[in-house]
Amino acid sequence: MLKLILLLIFMTFINPSNSDNLSGFVKCNGTFPIEISHWTWSPDPIISNHSLEIEIGGTSTVTIEEGANYVSMIILNDQLLAIIVQDFCKGWVEPSGSHCPVSPGKFYYKRNTFAQPFELNNVAQQFELNNVTVTQFVRVTIVNPDGYILTCIEGDVERIYT
Repeated sequence: MLKLILLLIFMTFINPSNSDNLSGFVKCNGTFPIEISHWTWSPDPIISNHSLEIEIGGTSTVTIEEGANYVSMIILNDQLLAIIVQDFCKGWVEPSGSHCPVSPGKFYYKRNTFAQPFELNNVAQQFELNNVTVTQFVRVTIVNPDGYILTCIEGDVERIYT
């Protein structure tokens, strides 16, 4: 009996955590030189017209060059709502106290931004955009200036329209 109790205690401490460091996102199909291992945002769900903090971290086997872009595609009901393109160095790396080019290795960046509301265009008729929560599909990539996709993750994001 004592052996069973000791085994259970041991298993409790060595059992890997089930926490989701990617907030439900998964790696896109394909092979990429950057592996994202940390992707979170706060608040969750995102509230339009409010501040938003986003964190990204991982490991790169290549240099992230000056002029690389962070690209977000936001889709709702199979319709593209927005493509957001940001200078990765100016929007993520520099505010975190680093600079580009970013050498291969581990990285972690935090960004504070504003959750812009999206015009839902053709989709607008389906929603009363007042205190409604919608689930949007988001694909995030980091792309070097030569167009080489360094990483890609995708998943669902809940957004509250106020």
